Amino acid sequence: MSVPPVMPEQNPRSKKRAFRAQVPRGQFERPIGRKLSIEVLDQVKDALYPRVHISSIAHGKMRALIAAASPNEVTWLPAIEILSDGSVHVYDIFVPGQECGPGTTNVTTNGESDLYSELVASGQTQTITKLLGWGHSHVWFDVYASGIDETTTRQYLTSFHSRKKTHFVRLIGNCFDDMFVSIYLIQQGVVIHHPLIHAEPTNTNDYVSWATQQVREKVSVIRPQPIIKQGLFSTTNTVTPADHSPFTEGYTDDTYRLHPDTKGGNYGW
Repeated sequence: MSVPPVMPEQNPRSKKRAFRAQVPRGQFERPIGRKLSIEVLDQVKDALYPRVHISSIAHGKMRALIAAASPNEVTWLPAIEILSDGSVHVYDIFVPGQECGPGTTNVTTNGESDLYSELVASGQTQTITKLLGWGHSHVWFDVYASGIDETTTRQYLTSFHSRKKTHFVRLIGNCFDDMFVSIYLIQQGVVIHHPLIHAEPTNTNDYVSWATQQVREKVSVIRPQPIIKQGLFSTTNTVTPADHSPFTEGYTDDTYRLHPDTKGGNYGW
């Protein structure tokens, strides 16, 4: 029995890159019970899931924006169409005014209203009704939703519910091209994590100038301030436990029936 050679110790990021270099895209499998990574779906199972379609424009803009804002997080609002089969089409993204840091991103008080005024002035008034989600970056970190992310999501859901919206889509991306998408069916109280993503090919370089301008004009960089508590330093960017209580993971309609242990998707990202 041969013994595999001992490999030199690598830092976590190097290990992740080396692992990804050895495995073809689309061939990852999501272990049961894990929230991240990817589950390979066959054609029969694939048909049971609502999909997320990402246009080449939205695809390129998200990639360019995440890179331009690095090492800070950044928020974008996706323009979305709900298709007849329940799938989601992300066809563009827009950037509101915000304050960001390496571990935080907060839309300013007038960030969204200023964006709406900008859209009206450019003749895109109808786009305002299509802003049905929230996207943000985790830079070089995994795309798990933190407790802060869940709190922000709940704020959006409360607002969307009061306005009789039926869908809310959350997107979390990073510089590794990972993406975690969740589709919230607000009126049913249902969230579907990791739907299948189909992203149209894009040339990110086409959107670098756009992203650089957006970051320069709309993103204010903040730094977490240390606080002293009982003689020890801790940052103000704390993480609170996630709360999913009002939402169940799955859908009762046969069209979207999800097995409780097989919620996931195959990324075309």
